[in-house]
Amino acid sequence: MKQQTQKILQLALLASMLVLAGCAQATPTPEPTVDSAAIASTVSVIQTEAVMAAMQTMTQEAFLNPSATPTTPPTNTPEPTATATNTPVPTAIPVLPTSTVALPTLTPTQSEWQCSITSLDPASGREMNSGEDFDLKVTLKNTGTKTWESSNTDFLYQSGAKFQKRVDILDLESNVEPGKSVTFIVDMVANTGTGSQSAQWVLKGSGVVYCTVNINVKVK
Repeated sequence: MKQQTQKILQLALLASMLVLAGCAQATPTPEPTVDSAAIASTVSVIQTEAVMAAMQTMTQEAFLNPSATPTTPPTNTPEPTATATNTPVPTAIPVLPTSTVALPTLTPTQSEWQCSITSLDPASGREMNSGEDFDLKVTLKNTGTKTWESSNTDFLYQSGAKFQKRVDILDLESNVEPGKSVTFIVDMVANTGTGSQSAQWVLKGSGVVYCTVNINVKVK
């Protein structure tokens, strides 16, 4: 397309040069006159057609070969990356074993509830015959700081051989103040058989054991 346009322009230029050369040359001999206006008009027409042809060629070339419009390359959108989170592992809570609280059965846990044995009959290890009757006679002294209340204090069988004939418990007949004493008498009998026999009796008030009395006899 560009070569054709150039050829057309060259032809138009050449025609213009020929016209100018003809106008400048002097002829010594009379020749037929040339109409300069007609020639100029012809040259003008040729130039106009050449320009129109060149413009048409350029228009067709622009239509057939459009200039490339720069396009913005697509941008890469980064994909979200997975962030690892540390999930706390539940720790096992140790289960502590539960302990069973046992009620006091022998010695008192508070100093205000205590007693001492000041007298005991029969003495420990006394010999007796099988089936022999005897009396347990024990004197207890209040060595604590609280008064023994008759309403809630008892002398009772705890464990061991059952020497008693009738009762397993004796009530405290009156209050016993600190420093005072009380005597209990229980009717008993030696069990059948031979050898050592023993039993335990306790003075107890409000669930607290003030003191324990051990009875030990030797049956022959």
